[in-house]
Amino acid sequence: EALAIRPKDADLLHGLGVGLMEKGSLAEAAEHFRQALAVDPGMARAWLMLTQVKRQQERDAELAGMEAQHAKAPEGSLARMQLSFGLGKANDDLKDYGRAFDYFAEGNAIRRAGIDY
Repeated sequence: EALAIRPKDADLLHGLGVGLMEKGSLAEAAEHFRQALAVDPGMARAWLMLTQVKRQQERDAELAGMEAQHAKAPEGSLARMQLSFGLGKANDDLKDYGRAFDYFAEGNAIRRAGIDY
């Protein structure tokens, strides 16, 4: 019903994708994340969720798009952290473990900087 009212709302599309992912409808969830990214290519959390429901099998246009957004994201930002974790997972899927580790390390460093012990 909400999509009928606001079909180009990236936040709504992302939220529906998360709900579908939690229900186990991974292909539908991926489609909603892709639709959210078509509306807002800089939505880092949609990129991250897409990597959670998609097994990366090759270096494709989606991976290139995520890498481009990572390059644009400000150092130390939440978006940069989310993109780093997504790129880590995608590269892990591709068995490019060195690159995956570098992205995971960056994401973890950003996360750690926000924790005050």
